[in-house]
Amino acid sequence: MCPFKTTISKDYYTSIGMVASEWSYLEMSLEMSIWTLSELKPKYGNVITTNLNIGTLLKILDALIHDRFPDSDVESEFREFKGRINDMNQRRSKFVHARWVYKDGDSDAVLMNFKSGKRLKLQHEYFSSEQIEETATEIKNLRMEYGYFNQKYFAPLLKS
Repeated sequence: MCPFKTTISKDYYTSIGMVASEWSYLEMSLEMSIWTLSELKPKYGNVITTNLNIGTLLKILDALIHDRFPDSDVESEFREFKGRINDMNQRRSKFVHARWVYKDGDSDAVLMNFKSGKRLKLQHEYFSSEQIEETATEIKNLRMEYGYFNQKYFAPLLKS
């Protein structure tokens, strides 16, 4: 028998869903940048990028930006985004892929995570649904900032 309540509240489901949705929009923005820089029609670009993970999308963008904008501010600005996106991916992954449970008497859900090295170690972290929702907002803000970057440097390529 499990010592934890394995059903979490609607607030948690909602906030975790917000993180997943905002992340999906960020990934879509990165994919669309790849299509633009590769001069692919969205129909074909989507076929190529839809199953790529975030690390692969960022590596492809890195290479395309280097090719299109060598030794420029675009490269350095993108590197900064890349670092922030990788950091945010760690947080997103923690929230979306965790095992969420309640311990008796606790009002906040517990993120239960197993780490393995030489020994299996169980880790618990407490997060409120509001904290998770804050992460969704941070992802949205990052996506919006990336959108401005995209408009500034990549949108003009569509007109040429």
